[in-house]
Amino acid sequence: MPARLGMPLSTTIFRVKRIEQRAHAERVPNPDDGRSFLIRLTPKGKRLLDDARPAFRDYAEAVEARLGAKRVTALRTGLVELRQAIDDELAERKSEAPARSVM
Repeated sequence: MPARLGMPLSTTIFRVKRIEQRAHAERVPNPDDGRSFLIRLTPKGKRLLDDARPAFRDYAEAVEARLGAKRVTALRTGLVELRQAIDDELAERKSEAPARSVM
């Protein structure tokens, strides 16, 4: 899941815990793998999503209309490029980091 979300596992788990604390989601055992789990919305989470979706769509469409299709496309492309540059820099620094010895 973290790779699909584009964030580290620790960040994903932190955010899932916050959503669980609000009772909007829950972890359930993964039937295909006894070691992992799946995240699903609770009925409360589904109601919240159903309520939020129209308002979010309205705001998103208004912002896109304000910016224009050409600018929105350029911004999306720029964000993808920014994310890739960050990932590349992190990977390079990780590969250059000296190995730590454990005593």
